[in-house]
Amino acid sequence: MTTTNNSTGAGSRAVTRAGRILGFLGYYSVEFLRSNAMVLVEIFRFRSRARPALLTVPLRSTRQVEMVSLASLISLTPGTLTIEVQPEPPTLYVHGMFAADPAEFVAGLHTMEDQLLAAMRPVAQEPDPAGLAARGERSRRAGVAAPIERRP
Repeated sequence: MTTTNNSTGAGSRAVTRAGRILGFLGYYSVEFLRSNAMVLVEIFRFRSRARPALLTVPLRSTRQVEMVSLASLISLTPGTLTIEVQPEPPTLYVHGMFAADPAEFVAGLHTMEDQLLAAMRPVAQEPDPAGLAARGERSRRAGVAAPIERRP
């Protein structure tokens, strides 16, 4: 009779999960400080370099807690604000203060989502290659919802 020792697998998953959570906290801390610095520089700049835009951000998140957590983290980051969370299809509408390149801005939010999902989801739920291929489709659907007029 063979027995399997699940405690080793559970311990390994716990260490991996803790590493993912710490990795996300480090990632978000750097993004938070970088955004603070950008806003601080903008405050003291003679000519504004802000290029605000409202952006549509399609999500890979499937659960409500994932969408709300991402929306909250985006709103906590200086220079960004979540305007609306749409559950079907999972989409965020985000105002970005520094969105001169909307595709780059949305890509940064997708990176934040990927980091958050890695920290929140169980270790056994590895991203599937088909899901990563869908990211290309998601990026093509992302874009500017309504550009904001810049006043002189």
